[in-house]
Amino acid sequence: MYRRSSWNGRGGRCRRLGLLTLAAIGALGALLLAPPESAGQINPRFYPEDEARPATFTSVEVLEILISNGIDPEIAEEHLARFPEDRTYTESEIEIIVRFLQPTDETEEGAAREEMEPGVPDQVIPSEILYPRRLESRILKPFGFKIFRMLPAPTTPVEDITVGPEYVVGIGDEILITLWGDIQKRYAKIVDRQGRLVFPDAGVVMAAGRTLGELREELAAVFGQVYKGFRMTVSIGDVRTISVYVTGDVHRPGSYTLTALSTVFTALYHAGGPTLHGSMRKISLARRNQPLQDIDLYEFLLSGDRSMDVPLQSGDVVHIHPQLATVRVIGEVRRPGIYEIRDEETLRDVIKMAGGLTDLATREVVTVDRYSEIEGVQLHKIDWEDAAQNLTLAGGDEIAVYSVYQAHPVEFVEIHGQVQRPGSFRLVPGMRVTDLIYRAGGVTEGTYFDYAEVARLVETGGDVPAKTALLSVALGEVLADPEHVDNISLLKGDKLFVRTAPGWQPPPVVVVEGQVRFPGRYGLANISDRITDLIDRAGGVTIDAFPLGAQLFRSNKGRVIIDFSRALDDPQSNDNIQLADGDSIFVPRRPETVRVWGEVVNPGMLLYVPGKKANYYLQKTGGFTLKADKKSVRIIRVSGELESASQRFWSDPKVHKGDEIFVEAKEERPPIDWGKTLRETATIVASLAATVFVLANI
Repeated sequence: MYRRSSWNGRGGRCRRLGLLTLAAIGALGALLLAPPESAGQINPRFYPEDEARPATFTSVEVLEILISNGIDPEIAEEHLARFPEDRTYTESEIEIIVRFLQPTDETEEGAAREEMEPGVPDQVIPSEILYPRRLESRILKPFGFKIFRMLPAPTTPVEDITVGPEYVVGIGDEILITLWGDIQKRYAKIVDRQGRLVFPDAGVVMAAGRTLGELREELAAVFGQVYKGFRMTVSIGDVRTISVYVTGDVHRPGSYTLTALSTVFTALYHAGGPTLHGSMRKISLARRNQPLQDIDLYEFLLSGDRSMDVPLQSGDVVHIHPQLATVRVIGEVRRPGIYEIRDEETLRDVIKMAGGLTDLATREVVTVDRYSEIEGVQLHKIDWEDAAQNLTLAGGDEIAVYSVYQAHPVEFVEIHGQVQRPGSFRLVPGMRVTDLIYRAGGVTEGTYFDYAEVARLVETGGDVPAKTALLSVALGEVLADPEHVDNISLLKGDKLFVRTAPGWQPPPVVVVEGQVRFPGRYGLANISDRITDLIDRAGGVTIDAFPLGAQLFRSNKGRVIIDFSRALDDPQSNDNIQLADGDSIFVPRRPETVRVWGEVVNPGMLLYVPGKKANYYLQKTGGFTLKADKKSVRIIRVSGELESASQRFWSDPKVHKGDEIFVEAKEERPPIDWGKTLRETATIVASLAATVFVLANI
């Protein structure tokens, strides 16, 4: 009763109010000191419905991006050609394409596949190229297209071009004429719109349509009627421009303004050459709507024949037809690739296009895979040594030339132990123990020469498992006399074991570098050698040495923190530790600076001032930044030790030459969501009030 009346009475109500107030303050303080889990999360940004979408890229722009990312232009073009030319791509789609076309292993390629949305028809990685058969097209390249991947060079100045007598003069050409001898004259005449050259002293000469050689003869005759005793030269000055058209399956079809010296190849270069769907072997040149010539670029690419590189005239049309039937050539040829074929071209014609067989190609059989809708896949075998055997090719054929190692499986033997290059080696007829040792680089130091061992698998026949026979080899005697009886001939699968001499171990080695008189590699005389022993053998430290900053590194364990100065001054000190195989010692040059870095206004190197402490150097670098944690200032001693120089308890240690002072940044705390904090506080206060009320009425 007493407790109830005390709680519910006037005094009780006051106590309840006080407790509730304290609980609310305590809860609020706890929330303020411990920010909620959601603090620091950035609210998502919502774009208005009318805000512009991210930019998209055209096929041409995507091609430039892919090439700039190191992807082969042919591979990039082949991939983009699978989609409509007017398709656009987002940045994320381009990123997927880049990663797919530029994989370093199966994992990256798999990651690109995972980012694709299955079933979406507008996919950026067509499903059919994910299969191994299709991936071969990323390795085999169509022959010849690479020649057009180079940008056309700037137009060469006319004065640097040799114009031959076969050049056809046209309207707008500048004709340079020089007369010397009994008469000295120079003319620079432009062929007018009527195709004429007009001379006040010699009259009118028709020039357009004539070759330069014909014009030279005509001018000699005309001036011969006026002057006597002269000699003459006729050349081209400024060349006129012509307009030609490039159409068909070309990268940049359209009209091009070129010089009159341009040829069919010039126009193709400017237009970017055929696309992957265009032909390299069927290019036509039309003049005044009349077919003039068919051009096969293979003639130029394979033999350098430029007879088809016809000079262009204004109005000419260069048309690239769709690609002809193609065949694939893989294996031991000098130029594997995809080749266009004309009617009636044979297997031997295409092998010649591919550069012929390599030295490792087997002549026994060349195969041609051919698909037929009626008979399916057919395999044709050709004996290459029989010149009469040949095959007329069809589109889609795949020609495979095998290596001698594929036709005749390679047999291997193994060698292990004390040799320079242990492992598997190809077995050749007549190979013996010494031959295998020589191919493995010879024996190494510590070899046991009394005997080696050959393990040989012996077939027993029938269902009885094969057994292993061990053959002993007097290794030292065999190496001294290759005709020794133990120098046995090896068989397929033999394993030769060269043993290590009992108790042999390589001598331990320590490297000494830096400011010593004789830096280099040193063998340890015994396991008790210490730092001072090696430094003495290296001639001692130089006058510029800084022993306090010397460092000892232990193989696979990192730096060993010791006081080198103490070790050198007192060989009996604990710092003069024993050395081990693989240790390295570095003695630096005496420094004259102190480095200050981290969260200071102007980090850098400062000149060492004897007796100065850490705060001096901190002030010299402009003091702390706003992000600096003054409680986390450390001195990194040249010996490798760390010492605190925090700005509390008046810690200001002395700094030595070569020391570094590092100021850490404050740990960034996420911002507090005050709205959420107050809501949670109100909830806690209400909950506490309800709890107190329930307890008061019990």
